[in-house]
Amino acid sequence: GCLRNLAVSPLNKEKILQENALPPLINLLESDDPKTQELAASGLRNLAYNEAIGLKMVDAGALIPLIDLLTSQDKKVVEQSAMALRNLSTLQSNCERMVEEGVIGPLVSLLRSRDEKIQ
Repeated sequence: GCLRNLAVSPLNKEKILQENALPPLINLLESDDPKTQELAASGLRNLAYNEAIGLKMVDAGALIPLIDLLTSQDKKVVEQSAMALRNLSTLQSNCERMVEEGVIGPLVSLLRSRDEKIQ
């Protein structure tokens, strides 16, 4: 949770990247604990506002775990993962990779949700 909060500041984003925090943060997406998944996705969401970091996140393997979390039973995990993917999608090269990794099906499924926040 602390890295998530620190990742809001542009200055901190670069420091987080310099400390090589992306791989362990991405690994936390695969935790068995939904709260851990939520916080990791939220931290990545905040980091992804920076285009250069967003490219590095994709190169570091963030897409598949984030896409997988779109089907989580935990609403907060789904929300944070969807927002991280939204932020990553601001770059065309990321969009192409997202489609290649299969993001469209899970996103369309979210449109069918009864929860308006998920839609």
